[in-house]
Amino acid sequence: MRVLCRRFCIAGVFAVVFATAVSADVTLRLVQHLSAGLLGMDSRVTWYQKGDKFAEYEEAELALVSIKNAKIYDFKKKKVWEVDFDEETYKELDWDSVMNSSDIGSAIKNEMAATFSLLEPEFFHFEIFPIDYTWDIAGYKTKGVSANVITRFNNPFTSSGINGNFVFNFWMSRIIDKNDPIKKIVDFRNQNFGDSERLSGITFTDIWQGVDTVEIKNKIVHAVQKACGDTSHLYPLGIEIVMETGDPLNVASSVNMIYFSQFVVSVSENRIPDDIFEIPEGFTLAEEE
Repeated sequence: MRVLCRRFCIAGVFAVVFATAVSADVTLRLVQHLSAGLLGMDSRVTWYQKGDKFAEYEEAELALVSIKNAKIYDFKKKKVWEVDFDEETYKELDWDSVMNSSDIGSAIKNEMAATFSLLEPEFFHFEIFPIDYTWDIAGYKTKGVSANVITRFNNPFTSSGINGNFVFNFWMSRIIDKNDPIKKIVDFRNQNFGDSERLSGITFTDIWQGVDTVEIKNKIVHAVQKACGDTSHLYPLGIEIVMETGDPLNVASSVNMIYFSQFVVSVSENRIPDDIFEIPEGFTLAEEE
């Protein structure tokens, strides 16, 4: 009996340790930069995941304005709240609407698809190559690929054309360990939010009309294989997008540039306080708009 008790006690300890390792809280921090012309916005984004709960906190600075907000998800209860820390208000959002709505990346992608459907490219050139450099991002060794799209569109509103130059840089790390915190939190998002919320952001191969996207995807796979050796178990830890549009031959046409970047800066498995997933005390329900 004593031996059996000892065995069950040891098994119980292993079960507790194993369960703790699998269900450990995960906190991931990102930095984002967005600039368009003279305007720029810097954001610090934090993801919190604990069991069936997830929260995304964002602190952004635009010119002289600071913004802090959060979205809190309870997947067990199917509830989601939006919190405005500046106004000290909150509102409960319709679960189905939020789950079926597009995130920012998908919204940009859909807007670009709608725009490009009006534009017929005079030519389209796509190249992608591995970056011969290993970059340490948040303690992970990453390999990169850089894609470049050069094109010229017929402008349906004027007689002139529009040049487009798009650069996409992706930095990826192979993560096989199922208990790795980045793997756990990114997989949680992918499973619960779907492809539109993936860390890698916009997949531009779906937006072009009349372009051989199969050839593009084959080039991407080849470049990733050359950089990383394999395309499995890759997690994007950083992305940069540079978009330039305009007509350099037309003095009346301005050349516009947009830059966006998102990089993981840290990840931890420290215990997350329960109040991260709760409405702060004293906050009031926002009035319906």
